[in-house]
Amino acid sequence: MKLKLNEKVMYTGHGIGIVTNIGTKTIDKKAIEFFTIEIVNSGLKIMVPANHVESLPVRKIASKNEVLNTMSNLSTNARRYHNGWIMRSLELKNLLQSGQFKDNCEVYRHLLEISRKGSLSFGEIKLLDVVKPLVINEMALACDMHKDKAEEMINEKI
Repeated sequence: MKLKLNEKVMYTGHGIGIVTNIGTKTIDKKAIEFFTIEIVNSGLKIMVPANHVESLPVRKIASKNEVLNTMSNLSTNARRYHNGWIMRSLELKNLLQSGQFKDNCEVYRHLLEISRKGSLSFGEIKLLDVVKPLVINEMALACDMHKDKAEEMINEKI
């Protein structure tokens, strides 16, 4: 994957980032091309060697079509998870690590459903705190809308 300056990307585990710099650094007398990705929510700057981008959990943000398709299928394609909260948390964490928009939405949907029916475990609350901004921020960027509108839209679908 070739990244471009000012391109928006999803870096799994960190969130939405923007490629703020493309440059070279000399390491052991070798010139190596690097991308600098600045994570929007935290301001964290991550330097990624261009020749390692494919092996890292970095992807371009979802397209507007992908977001709209995911939203239209969100309420109808509910997966079943383990009833015990420990196993369910592990399943959801594993799904979240895929980094894909549709999987992040599925985790968010499931955790919201559980919270509406009862209570989340401490681990699930932390997981919801991680996945909620990932989904809302990516949806807002992909559809060029305010975060509040994105959150409202997804909550209507669940």
